[in-house]
Amino acid sequence: MRPTAIVTGASRGIGRAVAIRLSRDHRVIALARDEPRLKALSQEISSSGGECLSMPLDLTKPAQIEAELDGVEADVLV
Repeated sequence: MRPTAIVTGASRGIGRAVAIRLSRDHRVIALARDEPRLKALSQEISSSGGECLSMPLDLTKPAQIEAELDGVEADVLV
């Protein structure tokens, strides 16, 4: 099993680029508010042979983060 990388702000810009790069060697959990862009990222990574789970959430809401990531073990956090 690949190590897991959580990437925040993964729907665009630097976060998206980092998620794509990390997907070569990691299972990516992509976090951002923009669900359609996260789905597109997940499809792009999957079509390239990677694994990406998209989680639309608002990082300004700690309870939401805790609920979504409860039990998730990550090797990398960006």
